[in-house]
Amino acid sequence: MKNGTGNTFKPRSKSQPAKRSIETEHENTRPSTSHQHSYPSQDGQTNEGVSPTAIAGRYIALDCEMVGFGPTPNQDSQLARVSIVNFYGAQVYDSYVLPQMPVTDYRTSISGIRPHHLRSGYARSFREVQSDVKTFLEGRILVGHAVMNDLAMLVLNHPRKDIRDTSRHLPFREQSKGGTPSLKKLANEILGIEIHTGEHSSVEDARVAMLLFRKEKDTFEVEHAKRFGKHKTNVTVGQAEREGVKSETPKRSKKKKKRK
Repeated sequence: MKNGTGNTFKPRSKSQPAKRSIETEHENTRPSTSHQHSYPSQDGQTNEGVSPTAIAGRYIALDCEMVGFGPTPNQDSQLARVSIVNFYGAQVYDSYVLPQMPVTDYRTSISGIRPHHLRSGYARSFREVQSDVKTFLEGRILVGHAVMNDLAMLVLNHPRKDIRDTSRHLPFREQSKGGTPSLKKLANEILGIEIHTGEHSSVEDARVAMLLFRKEKDTFEVEHAKRFGKHKTNVTVGQAEREGVKSETPKRSKKKKKRK
């Protein structure tokens, strides 16, 4: 199915509730600033800021769109849109970003960004978006494709041990003979879906990155353990996370033995 940008992806139905991922210490940590100035489009998702329904959970995927500025706009980029989805691909955040410098190239054919998307009163300020994303990152595993570029544009850091980058995953790089594989190539060869047939969507790209991670989650974690050490995970919690339900570890009752 093709979305509004001409790309192939099956969107989540509005009537279909987002699956709830496992509850963690930071699951309900949500930005509040975007609720104050949110002007969503008719579909109720584009530029809605913080989703009023979808829960972020432990894993989130981030993707950004950029526009050019200055005399060399093909080389100099600034943030234009930020999107975040959860483990199941449900959108938890989406916002256009007010440009900090005059835009000299909207890169519409690739970014999908047009002048009216970045107008005052519709797009949010860089500081507000940066603050929102920073809140979402806290205590979570970040998934993305070349996600360090996105973090650089947001002027944010995230612990490397908490990043799962599909562009750096060794099994994926082997398919590109050791080079950096494009998200389009991985989507086609690993997932069997076609993207980037027209204008890009940061929501779609974040969803594809998360799908790639989910498909190879075990190998991601093996590779991660080699670099940072094995992370101990409760089996019950891990199973609940995969099923998308809240886990409650039963407490064992300790019976005192009666003295004879």
